[in-house]
Amino acid sequence: MLAQDLKVWLEMEIPVVEDGNSFGADVQTHLISQLADAYKKSNTMQNGVRAHHGDRLKLATDWAKYPNFEDYAAAIANVSIV
Repeated sequence: MLAQDLKVWLEMEIPVVEDGNSFGADVQTHLISQLADAYKKSNTMQNGVRAHHGDRLKLATDWAKYPNFEDYAAAIANVSIV
């Protein structure tokens, strides 16, 4: 969320390009693209963590449903290692 807020703030603060001197605008444009990349990477990581814990939860609920089936404990341990 912070990356999105910074991106919007930077987009609103881009100066008007006058007399061909657009160094400040170029720097801000570069920062905006870097923030967009960081936002995409953080979303990818967050979705991966969410999927990992969802997989563990599914295995744990199945293990609770069938407690005598010992492969669920091994599966949960394998998911935790990866």
